[in-house]
Amino acid sequence: DLTEKTLSSEKIFDGKILHIRRDTALLPNGQEAVREVVDHPGGVCVDASEENNNMLLTEEEIFFEESKDTSDTQIDTEMNTSKQNTKESFSVEISNDDMTNEEESILTETDDIEIDTYATGGTVSASKISQTIPKSASQDLVNKGIILYKIGVSIMVRYTNGRPVANRAISFGVPSKTNIKSIKILTSETSTSTDSSGSAKVYFEVRGHGEFTLQTSCDGIRNNSTIKVVESCYYQSPFYITAYVIALESDYNDVKVTANGIPNYKFREKFLDAVKLNGSGHSTDNNFYIRYNKTKNQFEKGNPITSSGTKPTVNRTIAVDNYYIPRYNTDKQYGCVNIYNVGNFKAEDAGGAIKRYHIDIFVGEGNNAWKSYPHQDTNKTVKYLGNNKNI
Repeated sequence: DLTEKTLSSEKIFDGKILHIRRDTALLPNGQEAVREVVDHPGGVCVDASEENNNMLLTEEEIFFEESKDTSDTQIDTEMNTSKQNTKESFSVEISNDDMTNEEESILTETDDIEIDTYATGGTVSASKISQTIPKSASQDLVNKGIILYKIGVSIMVRYTNGRPVANRAISFGVPSKTNIKSIKILTSETSTSTDSSGSAKVYFEVRGHGEFTLQTSCDGIRNNSTIKVVESCYYQSPFYITAYVIALESDYNDVKVTANGIPNYKFREKFLDAVKLNGSGHSTDNNFYIRYNKTKNQFEKGNPITSSGTKPTVNRTIAVDNYYIPRYNTDKQYGCVNIYNVGNFKAEDAGGAIKRYHIDIFVGEGNNAWKSYPHQDTNKTVKYLGNNKNI
């Protein structure tokens, strides 16, 4: 049984006379093939022939030779069968005495129809064109300490003769991944067909770094391409930069009051307010450090400590929103970033006012350190370096 089964059909050209479609067929051997079918209602034409019945054609040459035996006609056909894309312009003029005036007026018009006949087979090339930590995403930027990337990939599809596979439907399979936690195709931003140059773009949300294999199919041409996702990457959105300090009691000269949780000692009242804001303070009057415990809503003696349990360190410690930069969790993931023209830092701390694209940099003790910090209240480009880097 040599019957072919039509799997799909796509209309290529729908003219007044010619109708062209592209069918994908299932062959008896189980493979798929592409067929181009021209539907024509029938008509008459004028051919250019010489006296010896040589027909004059372009591109494809068909030579008719009438034998001496008028009952038998030998046809010698020479055709250019090279599998190359050619564009041929056909001028069709049809008339028929039996047609109505309306039908004749339609069919006697001359249409220039450009038909793209292409070679089967071709190549698909894919290259990564962008990688960012997106400003907006369909999911959290950080999940269990693992960052989310947005990857853009450019696709170029060409036939075997080098011509672009233009304006053809393109599809992408579910990617296979290595060391990547999850991957999602952003269908709303991804091309559904190639453009006039045979190119298309596809975008992904990828959690974690590693590599994935992109499966592409276009006009019967299929290919798998490996796309690498690197760890270090810029945030698409800038961050608002502020600074915080260990409060210094000598900066204040107001009345002394008792502190809830630390009996038998008195502290400057505004100093205690600063300790609540910054998390810790140095009581110069009593010569020890105190901290504010938000959970218990009271003060306690103790050295300064970050929300992740580390000691705040100048030129290292920053407070962040851990939905945007990884911060200490059960897997002990400390996100490390480069703040443009400022330096490298590690996400060790948090703060009630530190939300979204906001980084609070630890700059030392006292108001002088805070007031003199040059990057206070600025917006900076930030690059994610990875987790648990040596900073």
